[in-house]
Amino acid sequence: MTNENIDKTLEERGNRYGVFKTHARISQSIKLAMYKSPNWEKLSDDKKEALEMTAHKIGRILNGDAEYKDSWHDIIGYIRLVEVTLGLKMFRATLIASLGVAMILTGIWGSFYIFHIYPVFQSAFDWWMVPMIFTVLFFDAIILLVGYAMIKASTEKIKEDTSNSE
Repeated sequence: MTNENIDKTLEERGNRYGVFKTHARISQSIKLAMYKSPNWEKLSDDKKEALEMTAHKIGRILNGDAEYKDSWHDIIGYIRLVEVTLGLKMFRATLIASLGVAMILTGIWGSFYIFHIYPVFQSAFDWWMVPMIFTVLFFDAIILLVGYAMIKASTEKIKEDTSNSE
């Protein structure tokens, strides 16, 4: 790209968005207010970037052509990216809770099998099976505890996400 092409592009942008220096002052003022807010440091990078890009687009709207549809469309797009991310976090938390339930059901089934189904198929109790039974019960207990922990953690995450989105 030659200097002439770059100058032509800058002239087109200036006509659309106004004087760059004024746009920069407006955008930086908005961003400064965001940086000084109490929650700024708590935000993830994607949320910060979406807000900064929104401030940039707002600066263009306030300094230039407020009727230019693409500027408004871009703002919606940046906010939508965060909305999708929040939805995926909720989906992940729900999936983890579902896996926790599956683990608990697996643990319950293992215990049920050992005490109710296995003896029906055995004509006599095999003493050599005792260590295996205790091993299965031990792992069933671990599965139950991990499943419970998954459900508890994901439930807390879902509550946190829904309270943050209100």
